Amino acid sequence: MLRKILLCTDGSEGATGAARFTADLARSLNAEVVLASVFSPPVGAMLWTHEALPTNMDDVLATGETVKTALTKAAETVLAAAGVSFRLIVETGDPVQQILEIAKREAVDLIVLGSRGLGGFTSLLLGSVSDSVTHHAPCPVLIVR
Repeated sequence: MLRKILLCTDGSEGATGAARFTADLARSLNAEVVLASVFSPPVGAMLWTHEALPTNMDDVLATGETVKTALTKAAETVLAAAGVSFRLIVETGDPVQQILEIAKREAVDLIVLGSRGLGGFTSLLLGSVSDSVTHHAPCPVLIVR
């Protein structure tokens, strides 16, 4: 039985799709959702992926949004609209390590991640958060496309 789901978000379209799936699943199972976002400075390294930041950083700064808010806003909106209660955890550091630590600390039954669709050379250079989490997680991992 799934009682606690860890939903990981980076503000990308894939993460928003994962939030939609998680909202439906959590609502049907009456499961608790832990929404986690890991911010990994420096920003320059994140820009290499062309997808890690959900919007142009100039737009984020112009609206007064913090990076944390920009990264979690879409997933929070989806979960709230579905009537699913959740708890937010924001960490700084290596996304894979932090996600694994949160999963263990929170004793979650399932980790849900969006597929980012990185391919080719970029994937070889940066690795894939979802791939690494899948191989090292203490529980099942669901990757939403």
